[in-house]
Amino acid sequence: MSKQAALALHTNKEHTESANVALPAVPWWKSTIAVVMIWSIFALIWTSTSYVDGFAENAVNQREWDFKLNISVLAPYILLNSVLAVYFNKYAEKLSRPYTLWLLFIGLILFFVPLAEIYQLIIFKQKLTGRWPDMADIVNKCRPENFSQSAMHTSLAFFGQVFYTHRLLQHQRELAFEKARQQNLSLKIRILQGKLEPYFLLSSLENIQKLIHSAAKAEANTALVRLSNLLRYVLEHDSNEAIPLADEMQFLRDYFNLQMLCLGQGFRVTWDKEERDWHSYTCPGLILLSLADSSICQMLKEYAGGNHLFELQFKCFVKDHRFCAIFSFPQAQVLPQAINPGYTMVEQRLEILFGEQAQLSMHSNLQEQRQAISVHFPLQTLSDD
Repeated sequence: MSKQAALALHTNKEHTESANVALPAVPWWKSTIAVVMIWSIFALIWTSTSYVDGFAENAVNQREWDFKLNISVLAPYILLNSVLAVYFNKYAEKLSRPYTLWLLFIGLILFFVPLAEIYQLIIFKQKLTGRWPDMADIVNKCRPENFSQSAMHTSLAFFGQVFYTHRLLQHQRELAFEKARQQNLSLKIRILQGKLEPYFLLSSLENIQKLIHSAAKAEANTALVRLSNLLRYVLEHDSNEAIPLADEMQFLRDYFNLQMLCLGQGFRVTWDKEERDWHSYTCPGLILLSLADSSICQMLKEYAGGNHLFELQFKCFVKDHRFCAIFSFPQAQVLPQAINPGYTMVEQRLEILFGEQAQLSMHSNLQEQRQAISVHFPLQTLSDD
């Protein structure tokens, strides 16, 4: 499972970096309505400023206050902007390349602007003189110096659409990246949990094997039954789901009972749990198991072969709306993080799930010859989930 998850994690990262982002499909009529509304506002502002300027100069005429005429003049740009809106929405990734954009813009300037100028000439001649333009009017209108206004309106329609599409694409890329990041974090958590289960299973089976070798068959059978119950719990909470803290603590207590059965009289656990309704709080599944398992393994490695009493002290409480747990055990020569990967896995899981709001720390008490590892993370209630 770990190899498959790691491969999926790597593939997902590559997909995030290289995949094209598709814009959400927008019906053409919605784009057209939006374009017409924007250009209508522009025509209204144009009409108002022309009227005000003409009124100030005592030169108000029909051209300056005719809103319908201005809308008619802007009709080609409304059509152009509507086509661009639909086209950019459909081929956003291809049209986002600078080379393609400049080719399209130059084509519009060379072909669309002259047609827009001829259209405007027809509108003005029909409106003001009631006749169609002749060839002399068309030649005079199509001079390059007369193209400035049409080129400005064309540029406004084109680059306005480019800017809008670019912002929309950027937003979609951010959403896609955030979604892929969440998927990567979820995969990473599953990888860490996949590593956790073999450590837990291996240590339990080794202890049961010792019982079998010591001819304690009854204890070995009992230990196997308890181990199967624990494994069933591990499988049920394999994913990164929030489970009641009471269930997690009961699982931890069952795990301690299994270890006390396997290790015999040389191992005992003291349990100090704050009195409160733990069923109303949740935590990520199996978050405490790796700390307990690694602490026991650390003690066994440190004092292997000797007749020592291994006493593991577990304490949990709530402080400042945070769940706090402390595992205390006999002093070792080396801090457990240096040789036990279980602590590192828990630290990585806490960082993924809670960021800086969670912390895993280790400290020693030289006076009592004990060392402890403490963990705390934000406490969540069932209503929060």
